[in-house]
Amino acid sequence: MTYTVSSDQHCHSWSAFSTINSDGINSRLAIILGELERQARELLARGGVDMFLGGDLFHVRGRIDPTVFNPTMDTFRRICAMGVKVWCIAGNHDLTGKHSEKLGNAMQALDELDGFTAFTDSMLVTTADDQDVMMIPWIEDLDDLRQLAIASASPDRDLIIHAPLNGVIKGLPDHGLDPVEVKRWGYRRVFVGHYHSHQQPQPGVFSIGSQTHQTFSDPGTLAGFLMVEPDGSVEHRESMAPQFVNIDDVADIDPVTVAGNYVRLRFKDADADTLSAAREALKDAGALAWVDHSSKKREVTRGKSSSTANVTLEVSVASYVANHLDTGKLSKKRVAVDALDVLREARTVGAE
Repeated sequence: MTYTVSSDQHCHSWSAFSTINSDGINSRLAIILGELERQARELLARGGVDMFLGGDLFHVRGRIDPTVFNPTMDTFRRICAMGVKVWCIAGNHDLTGKHSEKLGNAMQALDELDGFTAFTDSMLVTTADDQDVMMIPWIEDLDDLRQLAIASASPDRDLIIHAPLNGVIKGLPDHGLDPVEVKRWGYRRVFVGHYHSHQQPQPGVFSIGSQTHQTFSDPGTLAGFLMVEPDGSVEHRESMAPQFVNIDDVADIDPVTVAGNYVRLRFKDADADTLSAAREALKDAGALAWVDHSSKKREVTRGKSSSTANVTLEVSVASYVANHLDTGKLSKKRVAVDALDVLREARTVGAE
């Protein structure tokens, strides 16, 4: 039988581009939940019943709004009533603290549903057609994660974890698991949640990607869910939710790119006429909504340069820690990793 995998739903009362629908639910939350139900229906249509979630079902750490939790629980109640078995590991966003435990797991109450199982400890799951899937929730220390994963490895098993995977996020310095290393652990296939881009950096090693686009950190990434077929193939089913799209030139505005999507204008040195034309073009092309983050044209002051190096903030932070910060007895790599995690958290919240 087919089984399905998705990750990083980040159920939340999102503010940007959202409304409250006729059921009183945040419209963007409703879209995420709708994609989960679509995943369950397509699984059943392929003859499968096992639905795996790779962590970060919820978004806000340590606090769950009832207007988010209750619609999410209702959605999984419907999914389980279809006959789907849901298996879900805790991601870092699901946890109050840094370590996976039942008391601090935001999704633990969903475990009361008949057909939903929430994991805060590693567990081996056997699917309806006797495929073995090892599930390991968020582990802060990557060395501890490696040790547990290697000890549980088998060429007849798949593995689902929630962890940083090097090379998935463009411009982010390597500080997680090397896909080559993960391949060598010895599993049949490995599915990794945490970073919001579906990729296959090594044969049999997959970054699951997020269920939907969520912020302007996501343009250009593949969102959706995976179908794992009995013949061993893995098929990515792209999200049908609105995408976040960056536009840097009026010529890039066309229905194929922007229709039904959330758009950010990022023109450089744009004048009023150009921005006005861009807004009209977005409207004509069917953009769902947009924001303007363009830099406005300005005079250049003689003797001063307004140019800046084309370096991402992630690279700047990592470079500063490595070359200028006195970390005392602390590991510079550990400080850099923590700083990058904080930056990523700030971006996801600030981009709402």
